[in-house]
Amino acid sequence: SSYVSTLCDEIYKKTPTLRNELINRKSLSSAAAAARRNLIDAMIRRGAEARLGLTGFPPEVSIYASLLEETGIHREGAHGFEFGPPKAGSSFAAVWRAIEAFLERCEVERRPVDELFALLQDRPYGLRAGVLPILLCAAMLHFDSEVAFYEDGSFVPEVSIELFERLLKNSDRFHLRRYRIEGVRKEVFREMAAVLGASPTKETRFGVRAA
Repeated sequence: SSYVSTLCDEIYKKTPTLRNELINRKSLSSAAAAARRNLIDAMIRRGAEARLGLTGFPPEVSIYASLLEETGIHREGAHGFEFGPPKAGSSFAAVWRAIEAFLERCEVERRPVDELFALLQDRPYGLRAGVLPILLCAAMLHFDSEVAFYEDGSFVPEVSIELFERLLKNSDRFHLRRYRIEGVRKEVFREMAAVLGASPTKETRFGVRAA
């Protein structure tokens, strides 16, 4: 067992430490799956609030504390609470860099969400599947003005809990594409589209045809 442990440490040398038995699994119980869904919903709707507005001691609170609060992925910023890279020294730093590198590759072409999930589950990261949607949601909220979802080839204008519910059931239907627009926020494009009576279409980001 000592040899196997040493071998695993070498193969999965960038695996982060996550002290949460609810979410750190390949397959979640129905209670843990419901808690993950509630947490993602709170991330999307109340990301600017301390502890995502979660109160009491439901299971999603313990998942939040171990995966988002302790790592610094959700923390107080200049304009309220926000999502971002883990704090210095966090064991999740290498995983976050891997997500950023994947998103950079998405600037060339759309890439499947399943490809990112496979990357993070493979060596040297070795993440369990239960954690992946939460990390993806945190990254999407951090890069809100730069990264888009595509579902069955069609642009998805908003990140919502309904989108993630569909993704959790059929992740193979989703792709990511990054459109880095310096100094311009997505909300500006949405308002312009509303004024012009335009709407996003297939292969379109913010109403502007993708390169």
